[in-house]
Amino acid sequence: MYRKLLLTIILILNCQFSILNCQSWEHFYTYRHFGMKEGLPQSQVFESFQDSYGYLWFSTNDGVCRFDGISFKNYSMKDLHTDTRVLYINQYETAILLISPKNIIFLYPDQTMEYYPLPENYRIHGNHVSIALFENDIFLFNCLLELQQNRLEFTLFRFNLTDKTYTKITENLPELMACISEQKLYAISFFTIKNQKVALYRLDNDMLQKVNAISMEQDDFMLWPNLTRKKDWFATITKKREQQENTHLYKIIFEKDSVRFEYISELPSVNLHPCIERLDENRLLFGFGHSDFFSYMYYFDEQRFLPFPINFNTMMNDILPDHDGNLWFSTESGLFQCTRFLFDSYQLKIASFDNIWGVIKDAHHNVWFSSHTYGFLRADKQGDLHNVHLTYNGQKVSPVYGYMGNCRDSRGRVFLSFHEGIAVYDPEKGKPNQLDHIPTGCSLALYYDTRHNEICFGGITDTGTTLNILHTNGEITTYPFLGVKHIISICRDGNQKLRLGTFTGEAFLDEEKQTIVFDTLPRPYKSVICMTLDDKGILWKGGFNGLFAEDKQGNDHQIFDQTTVFAINYYDKYIVFGSKDKLHILDLQSYHKDNTISIRTFGYYDGFDVMECGQNGASIDDEGFVWVAGGDKVIRFHPEQLMKLPPIVAQKPYLAAIYFADKNSEWTLLPQNSSI
Repeated sequence: MYRKLLLTIILILNCQFSILNCQSWEHFYTYRHFGMKEGLPQSQVFESFQDSYGYLWFSTNDGVCRFDGISFKNYSMKDLHTDTRVLYINQYETAILLISPKNIIFLYPDQTMEYYPLPENYRIHGNHVSIALFENDIFLFNCLLELQQNRLEFTLFRFNLTDKTYTKITENLPELMACISEQKLYAISFFTIKNQKVALYRLDNDMLQKVNAISMEQDDFMLWPNLTRKKDWFATITKKREQQENTHLYKIIFEKDSVRFEYISELPSVNLHPCIERLDENRLLFGFGHSDFFSYMYYFDEQRFLPFPINFNTMMNDILPDHDGNLWFSTESGLFQCTRFLFDSYQLKIASFDNIWGVIKDAHHNVWFSSHTYGFLRADKQGDLHNVHLTYNGQKVSPVYGYMGNCRDSRGRVFLSFHEGIAVYDPEKGKPNQLDHIPTGCSLALYYDTRHNEICFGGITDTGTTLNILHTNGEITTYPFLGVKHIISICRDGNQKLRLGTFTGEAFLDEEKQTIVFDTLPRPYKSVICMTLDDKGILWKGGFNGLFAEDKQGNDHQIFDQTTVFAINYYDKYIVFGSKDKLHILDLQSYHKDNTISIRTFGYYDGFDVMECGQNGASIDDEGFVWVAGGDKVIRFHPEQLMKLPPIVAQKPYLAAIYFADKNSEWTLLPQNSSI
């Protein structure tokens, strides 16, 4: 019985790791999810808008909500005097415009509301594309009487924003989409077409006239115009030939009362009406919803569709870029906020918690992970994840608990630390899933010494801690380092001394006398968790007391006062360092110029959402990206891209109302130049 149970457990474990060899890591942009628990009035989110004050507005099937970055303020359908969801959100002067199928609502900063029902029991048919704010009017296309039987003949209304009155403009219209181009209001027809023409209308002096008819291909197809917030017009056309459907993307170009459909590409997914948004001059973002309520996201960049590393298991309804460059996705399962595209996240997804302590990318595009739970893993160029085995004298080493610390040498070898020594990947051997074991005991620090082309690392023996140096000929020299528990950082300083950091102090290797010498200088700190050297000979040291810069004379200058767990020199431009759960980038050139301490900080709300920065858990790849191990995931970013972005500056407060509790309070007149 017990033997059968043991064999069953072994088989399950073997299956788990064999599955791992076919698994792909999960790559995504960091994002936050907002649902009803976070304050949404209802989980289905449709239209989105950001006003001039910075508030974000979203419509749901149970009213509208306003988000201030912290909490939601909800306006129910009862508050809005409507029985259906709001189709359109915009701003006119100080008021927020909310348009439902039956009425127009003005919501003012003091929270007062005005309601203007559509006349004669009319209601808007369709969605937000049938509404246009043009000059001082709102134009409401596709209006029907409540009990109207003929759903193919619509009415156009104009609502004047000054006198707040409705005017009926034209009746017996087809279903139209409002278009504003070159200071003119157009409308274009969209529906299933068979041997027909697309009709184009123009508004002149309260008269909507057909000005053109554009011939289309003689096939059955569905035409859906799409508008981005930057006023780009696109059309997705699904062509039906026999049993096959293909969807194509066209750009709609307005030219002197006519439109031209410029073919761009076939879409990677068949969908009648995807969400389209422009990210920048060269890239469009597409969200394709399917009948299985799963959305697929794609970039369109230089005539190619590329997967966008966010896929939601829900239908996409709208995409909003906010003033700070974040993206907000309105879906059938709440809101998702993608933070400024600053940080890529990678998860192994072996279990609920990956426990990643180290990460490094080699010259062959392999990314190596050290997990304290699962040992070493390798993601290849295609993103497929492989389990990696450790061997010593031809025998498999097990178990393996990955530790912090890693490095690469000039031969392209990768060195990783674990609880029994270090592991080596040598690309010349051609065995990417097999590492060699150098058994020196527990190592918490690895350093590639470019001066001698050697690998320096710590270790533990029966007699205590050791410093080990792997020479170019493969031999190892070991130095006893008694009186300390672990070496946790190694680096050459500005005077070319090989420095050793511990949790309780520091030392250096006297290479003439071949012995380790303890540091006796009075220091403003105890621990040296991480070290890195810049091109001016400044040694940057991080620990429990913060980040310090040590000059060649041995003088320490405190730069940062919070626990610092990793620090790396980014091409002598920046010192990139991490505190408990935040990333910091120091402008190195400003510091060298006049000792200016200029630090940018990025945290959870910027997309750097690690559980905890790994001790010495950062590395730089050949493309200039920095990889940081964060326990639950790995974060990748490019410091140059981060530093080019202007810091987020808080908007000036908008005074919406004044309240006072005591009528006898004394009031003082503010000077005219007051910031208030």
